[in-house]
Amino acid sequence: MRVVMFNRLARVCAPMLWVIGGVVMQAQAQERHDDPYVFLQQSVLTTVKQQLLQGTEKPQTRLAYTELIVQAEKALNKPNLSVTEKGMTPPSGSKHDYMSLSVYWWPDSNKFNGLPWVRRDGVINHVSKSDDIDGVRLEDFTDQVYKLTLAWYFSDNATYADKAISLIRTWFIDPETRMNPNLDFAQGVPDIAPGRGAGVLDGRYFSTRIVDALIMLRDYEGWKKEDDAQMREWMTAYLGWLQTSKLAKRES
Repeated sequence: MRVVMFNRLARVCAPMLWVIGGVVMQAQAQERHDDPYVFLQQSVLTTVKQQLLQGTEKPQTRLAYTELIVQAEKALNKPNLSVTEKGMTPPSGSKHDYMSLSVYWWPDSNKFNGLPWVRRDGVINHVSKSDDIDGVRLEDFTDQVYKLTLAWYFSDNATYADKAISLIRTWFIDPETRMNPNLDFAQGVPDIAPGRGAGVLDGRYFSTRIVDALIMLRDYEGWKKEDDAQMREWMTAYLGWLQTSKLAKRES
């Protein structure tokens, strides 16, 4: 049964396309009461897994699966990611708050201190893609969790699920490294706005990658009730932020 809070969170963000087995699956507009997933489809997952086990999959399915395992193996050797690793500190003073910078804004070369920043449309500021902030880190983290979870599902290799869970605990649960459930400082522009409504889009990966991964991991014995409860708590708080924050309401 689909979790209501996950459903509502998912509808906030844009739908995604998911490709495996040569099949392009788009999020269904109608309710699918018999399917626990938001973006993935249980019937397709089951069919692809059976084909892989029986050796009846199409060549492009085998290629996609092989690449998935390659990426999962790479993720196993990478350190867990956390918002607390960034070089810059958000205006709140806490590195537990997510922070990103708008990509097309730059220090003003005509000002001694460069403030306020000015927009250079179409020209990406490399700082917005650096380790000083969390944008790329969030994308990498969610991508690793998603691929590891799918790799575990199709291969039954518990090592992949264990790593996915470890990543989730580091980002969302562990007190020393967890992210606070808000995007108050996403897509900020120095001396103009600490965070902007457009920053809500940074959280799209929570919807398109993390939600279905969490649902899938419920079938794994390494995913504990305590993990599930704490993720529900985090997602509930994040949903509250989406519904009440001035930035989020403006973007909606």
